[in-house]
Amino acid sequence: MNFLEQRLWEILEIAKNGELNEVALGYLKDGLGNLFEKYITKDITYEQFLEWLKSDIETKEIDIIDLLESLYKIYYLHKDLDSAIEFKKQKIKYKKNSEQSGIEYDYYELANIYYDKGKHKKALESLEKLFKRLDTKNLNISALELYIRSKIMQNQLMQDIKTDKDEIIKELKSLESIFLNTAKYFDEKKQIILRVQILYLNMNYYLDSKEYKNAIKYGEKIVEILDETNTPIKISLKYRIYEGLAYSYLLEKDYKKAIDMAKRAIKLKNTLLSIDIFSALIVLAEAYLALNKYEDALNYAYEADEYVNNSIKKLEYIYELLAKIYKAKDDEDGAKEYLEKLCQLQEVNKK
Repeated sequence: MNFLEQRLWEILEIAKNGELNEVALGYLKDGLGNLFEKYITKDITYEQFLEWLKSDIETKEIDIIDLLESLYKIYYLHKDLDSAIEFKKQKIKYKKNSEQSGIEYDYYELANIYYDKGKHKKALESLEKLFKRLDTKNLNISALELYIRSKIMQNQLMQDIKTDKDEIIKELKSLESIFLNTAKYFDEKKQIILRVQILYLNMNYYLDSKEYKNAIKYGEKIVEILDETNTPIKISLKYRIYEGLAYSYLLEKDYKKAIDMAKRAIKLKNTLLSIDIFSALIVLAEAYLALNKYEDALNYAYEADEYVNNSIKKLEYIYELLAKIYKAKDDEDGAKEYLEKLCQLQEVNKK
C-alpha cells in the first residue's frame, strides 16, 4: 500500500493547491467518489490521511480498484509512465484477488504503456497474458474488438523488434482472416478504422522489407479509403501513411505522386504540432531535384534543416543533399560550401 498512499497524498496536495488540471481532477473525483470532499477540503496530517484511507477502503466506502484506475489515468495523463505502469499492475493484482472480470482490457492498456515507454517485449508479454484469458470461441462484440486491436498491436510490436519475417507474415494473414470473418459484426465506421490499421501493418512491413511496390499497393488502398469515407483516424497514423507512401513513390521514381503525398503529410502539421515533418520535407527536396526544379528543391531542403533537432545524422544528410542540389544547378561555390560543412561535421563527430 505504501506506493499508493504516498502517491495519492502527493496528488491530493497538488489538487488542494489548485494545480491539478481539470481532466486529472475529474479522475481523482471518480476514484474517491462521495468521499472526495472529505479529503480535499480539510487540513489533515499525513497520519490522519493514512488512517482515513485505510478505514474507508476497509469499509468499502472507497473502491480500491476504482482508485488505482484513477491514479493510473492521472499519471498516464502527465506522462509519468513508470507510475502509470505500477498502478495498472496493482489494479490487475487486486482484480485477480477479488476474481473480477475485465482484466483483459487492463492488460491491453498495460501493453500500450509499455509500448509508449519503448519496452516492446514487456508489451508483448502483456498481450500474451490477455490472449490466454480470452475465450476466442465465445467472444462478445466488445471482446472481439479488443482481440483484433490486440492482434494489431502484437503484429506492430513484432515488426518493431524485427521478429522472423515468416512469422510476421503468418500473423498478418491470420489477422486479416479474423477480420474478414468478423467484420460484419462491427458498424461501418469501426470496420473502416480496423481495416485501415491492418492495411497499414502490411504497408509498414513492406516498407521495412524495402519492397516498395508492395508498400505502394497497400498504401494506395488506404488513401482510397480515406478519400472516399473521410474516416477519422489518428493524425499521427495518417502522417505515417502519407510519409511512407511518399517515400515509396520517390524510390520507385514516381516523383509527382511522391510530391502529392509528401505535401499531404506536411499539411497535417497544422493539426498536430508535435509532428516531425523532416522526412516529408526531404522527400519533396529529393523529388524536385529529380525533376530538375532546383529552387523548389533548395527551399524544401532548407526548411528540412529547421527540423534537424540536434541530430548529427540528419544534419549530415541535409549538407550532402544541399551540395548535390547546388552541383546539379552548376553552382560550384554552393556545392563546395556544403561539402566542406559536411567534412567538418564528420571530423568533429569522429572526435
